[in-house]
Amino acid sequence: MSDQQLIDLFPRELVDLLPPEMCRTILELLHYARTARSSEDVRLTLQQIQTLLRLGPSLCGVAQFDQNGQFQTFAKIINLDYPETWLAQYWHRQYAQIDPVIRRLFQASGACQWQAVYAEEQPWSRELQEFIREARRAQLQDGFSASFHAPDKPLVAFLSYAYIGDPPGYITQVLTYIAQVILPGLLKYTQAEGFTVQDRIEQLTFKEMVILSWIREGKSNAEIALITNASERTIRFHVEQILEKLAVTSRTQAVAIAVEYKLPILSA
Repeated sequence: MSDQQLIDLFPRELVDLLPPEMCRTILELLHYARTARSSEDVRLTLQQIQTLLRLGPSLCGVAQFDQNGQFQTFAKIINLDYPETWLAQYWHRQYAQIDPVIRRLFQASGACQWQAVYAEEQPWSRELQEFIREARRAQLQDGFSASFHAPDKPLVAFLSYAYIGDPPGYITQVLTYIAQVILPGLLKYTQAEGFTVQDRIEQLTFKEMVILSWIREGKSNAEIALITNASERTIRFHVEQILEKLAVTSRTQAVAIAVEYKLPILSA
């Protein structure tokens, strides 16, 4: 996508609604996002959009789905500031099988507001009631999500922003436009990494698998250092390597992969 295409895609009605400086800033951010070559590039773009539009927690990533269009696994997650406790809960309680927003995004490329999707699901099942209640406890009452499907693989790039208070009426249009630019690039750059989760797991050394096992047990770096007779600095280095190899940004996400892929628990 060229810079001229960025401009051409910009919704004409938003030009009249948004301050000129905001329009320019959005185009500048998307110009940068279009050339993203790393997770840090994507993270920086998410953060700047969040600040510009006064949005809440955000994340984006790539997920795999099966031949029936059902969620299979997250292949990549770039988390800006979603609560780690919520992400762990989402994973362990298999909320991806319940969340109607995820289901909507996996059916086809598009964008939606969470509350609008929830309203279409009424009357809510007991499981959905629990999901929405827990999301509210995590301060994720409402927000925006969008997806872009790979044309030839069971992969979907997605983006989510939580809202703070009552957002301006134009917010969904702005974020839909932003997602149109960011998500194809995210999918392209992630695919270029040869990113399958199994490939990433196979990069872990035996030592890293041992440390990941202790992380699963809830041990801190200092505790793992004592257990393995290593320095805390060494353990910190290994943890950083584990996160880098698994393409995740937190210990919680690394544990989620270990649990889902049934990695052996090692203590050597």
